[in-house]
Amino acid sequence: MGTGASVGNVMGAFRMASMSKAVSSFSRWNNARNEQPDSELIKAQVEAPLTIIDLTGIENPGYIADVYIFADGLIGRSVCSMTRQSTHKQLGVSRAIKQYILGMPSVDIEALKREVMLLKDVRAHPNIVRMHETFKDKLHFYVVFELCEGLRVFDYIMDAETHTEQETANVVQQVVAGVDYMHSRLICHRDIKPEHVLLKEKGSLTNCQAKIIDFKTASEFVAPGYVFTERAGTPYYCSPQVYQGRYTESCDLWTCGVLAYLMLIGYPEADQRQLESKGPTRGKDVLELLPYRLEFSPSDWADLSPGVNQFLSRLLADRETDRWPAKAAAKSEWLMRQAPQPLGTRVQVAGDAIGLEKLRTSQFAEVLSQRRKKDEHKEELFPSKVQETKHFKV
Repeated sequence: MGTGASVGNVMGAFRMASMSKAVSSFSRWNNARNEQPDSELIKAQVEAPLTIIDLTGIENPGYIADVYIFADGLIGRSVCSMTRQSTHKQLGVSRAIKQYILGMPSVDIEALKREVMLLKDVRAHPNIVRMHETFKDKLHFYVVFELCEGLRVFDYIMDAETHTEQETANVVQQVVAGVDYMHSRLICHRDIKPEHVLLKEKGSLTNCQAKIIDFKTASEFVAPGYVFTERAGTPYYCSPQVYQGRYTESCDLWTCGVLAYLMLIGYPEADQRQLESKGPTRGKDVLELLPYRLEFSPSDWADLSPGVNQFLSRLLADRETDRWPAKAAAKSEWLMRQAPQPLGTRVQVAGDAIGLEKLRTSQFAEVLSQRRKKDEHKEELFPSKVQETKHFKV
């Protein structure tokens, strides 16, 4: 399968991504394998992280009804789960509880626990949804999150079509900060998109607090530059390397670029009509738009500042070696100029403070040491197994 993307002179015709061959089936895309993997690919597979699921400190052995009072009605629903607002009896704080129905074919309890473990590792960051604890009974598995009452960024894009540079920079700044923190913890999200960025409160994008959600396709990696070989994510937003089946954590920066691009320009008219026709599930069906090609005339960029060109060109660079890492993206002149000053508890631009660099290096050393110990222990138990998530969020 050939893929390509070009972000050259954005003031001229702009092509965000293109595919030379249509993807006829997402499941076939998932099962595709390289016929002749090279030695580097084989090495990457051998070195894949082997995770021991540890829910210490968040797995509550008690009954959830003894701890929380559930409100009437639902705030979210899917085929295998429902989300309810609840109140902690002792603390009096409102939270969102996602309730999974055990025994359903689509519910993999081990995959859920793995997702929760990753959320546990990054929950300290203000731009990543905070997961508090889990419960389990004979029929259900419960995950308790902080309550976010705002809309998804996807809904804002669909309603307003385009947004100002200030609104875009405010949201993207926070998403990049969350990605930078995840990468410092050796976790790659692999499915950043407007549907997975939720606002903490209702209101304007200019002063909002954004939260990255949904870690179903997230994966650990052993060191920066680790090569993933599994095609994971939502096709409409994936980087060229994901289609090729060899990519690094840089895929998260490509999708940050797509997020910024769609906020500034909006979905192409044809794509937007198809998205709107999907109704409540429209965000899950964007894979049907493949193959896709976005081309724009200079008029699309006439009212935008020159810094947008550089920012998008470096995030949507065709080659990963030309693409900015999260820290460099956060320090971009356009982002730091357009994004408002932090308000309340909202995080500052990643990399803007010297302390964050110290945090990154110290955390990297600590996490890598812990990961190696876990890998060595796991290798002793299962020397032939390589664990990398097989669940795709679409």
